[in-house]
Amino acid sequence: MQEELIAPLREDLSFSPAPADDGGAPVWMLHDPVANTFLRADWAHFEVLKRLDKPQSLPQLLERLKAQTTLRLTPEEVREFIHDLMLKGLLRSQLVRDADQLRKEKERARLSPLKWFIHHYLYFRVPVIYPDAFLARTADRMRLLVSRPALAAYAVMALCGLHLLVQRFDLYLATAADFLNWQGALSFGAALACVKCLHEFAHAYAAKLLGNRVKSMGLAFIVLWPVPYCDVTDSWRMDSRSRRMLISSAGILCELVLAAFALTMWGMAENPL
Repeated sequence: MQEELIAPLREDLSFSPAPADDGGAPVWMLHDPVANTFLRADWAHFEVLKRLDKPQSLPQLLERLKAQTTLRLTPEEVREFIHDLMLKGLLRSQLVRDADQLRKEKERARLSPLKWFIHHYLYFRVPVIYPDAFLARTADRMRLLVSRPALAAYAVMALCGLHLLVQRFDLYLATAADFLNWQGALSFGAALACVKCLHEFAHAYAAKLLGNRVKSMGLAFIVLWPVPYCDVTDSWRMDSRSRRMLISSAGILCELVLAAFALTMWGMAENPL
């Protein structure tokens, strides 16, 4: 019986180096531009991926690994990894398959709206805008907001706001009580929505300024609860942990700057109430 052939990797996939693991071994990220996802590959997996360049049987692949590397992987280990690649859709579908088989696969992949909801109610995303072109046009202007003089100004403003808060803390507590009505709740909700939009744009601009794409922004539903999201998964191609951390923390830093500005303006107002 003829050995079933393993399909090669898709041609549009790309590799990029990633930070080494805890033991110092090299690590790579495999990027799927269609799904905009990343697969982390250690040295053994990377050597397998490099040799998925043509249709071949499992014994042929194992023989190439044995002849060209010091790896001694078992057939079960390689077969499991290949199966995982197939499930993620990373292998080419150019190998000949029966038309009925293709039709059945398509039917299995199709879900009714009810089944889709049952499978995805825990988490799903609804893209609202595709901001990459807008971010590219405006990113240079945003550099002024993250320059060293700007960061120094934010620090001074935060200290001023805290100083004014200490001086007028009793008045601050009295002001907070104004939100205990429906007008205050509406005002708080509108302000929170604006802050969260700026939060996500801070992630987006941080990613764009560091050379990454921002594919989409919109709403993510976590157990049907809506929260804004910004797709910055492209940053996983970066090999700098500090830069990825900067992108992840940009939203919080933006909120801290807004809080410092609001607190300072409140403290300088003659009648905050």
